[in-house]
Amino acid sequence: MMKGYSFRSVVCVIGLVVISGYGAAVTAHQAHISDVPQTIPDGYDVARELNARFNDYHTVRCDGDKPAYFCSGIVIRGISYEDCCFWNNRERDDGYVGVSFSYLRRDMGVRALARDQGFIFRPADTWGKGNILPLSMLCSFAFDAFTGPQRGSTGCGAHVSYPVDGVPCAEQGIDTVGAFAQHYASIKSPQGRFQHQCSFGVDWRSFHLSLLARQSGYLEPSRYNKYSEQVIGRWPNDMPDRLPFEALFYIPDGLNPKDSLAHVRQMQRNYHTATGVVLPIVRFHANPDMPVFTYHPIDQTASRSH
Repeated sequence: MMKGYSFRSVVCVIGLVVISGYGAAVTAHQAHISDVPQTIPDGYDVARELNARFNDYHTVRCDGDKPAYFCSGIVIRGISYEDCCFWNNRERDDGYVGVSFSYLRRDMGVRALARDQGFIFRPADTWGKGNILPLSMLCSFAFDAFTGPQRGSTGCGAHVSYPVDGVPCAEQGIDTVGAFAQHYASIKSPQGRFQHQCSFGVDWRSFHLSLLARQSGYLEPSRYNKYSEQVIGRWPNDMPDRLPFEALFYIPDGLNPKDSLAHVRQMQRNYHTATGVVLPIVRFHANPDMPVFTYHPIDQTASRSH
């Protein structure tokens, strides 16, 4: 963000310029997410909790100096359908250690994802607690970033198409909303913008800047190009019960809702078979007139044991 901006107000003006600033007076969100429960709560409760975090757009940091994704917003991953074991990472021999997610929150101006089904992680405050693996977010991109080994081993570096201008924002001195907008909009094609953009860090200031830099999605004209991208470090395979899953989702108004529902039901069955736990399936709605997440018993296939 601009030097001297205040997180307490972000003023957008027409076009690509946003006036905002730093300020020392920031109230930390003190909510603390408890350790992961041993049983999955009622699906309606899960949907309510997801909607509450989605709508918690005032949170800048959590428990003092943790970034917002520790207690606010939704960490979500859309995936292509897998016959088995959606919790595993694809085997690679190129040294790439990243896994792509998106972060959703009301102030980000987006209700779109890269895939029509997938899973949702609990807030990062649960990662590394109890039996849950200590996952780490590596970087945050304001928009889809074409991550992968073409951005280096972590997915956070410069894209091969822009080896100089695409290095992390901090290395370029891009620390304001206006500077990011100028850098991002300097490329005309959507694909070029995605590849050219720089990554933000994941300390609370840098992560918040990655959200504000989106200008509520205004920098991208198509809503399907608006989603953000965050990279989390790879985890070991074959440990489904040690990942912080909160729910499975599908998009009922996506391209193939019947297929997406069938796919996510199979994911639910597979996870139940592997762990004995039923992950609730929730619907993710693109329609802004509806709650972003809803739960429907008719969507579920695996029987609940509690």
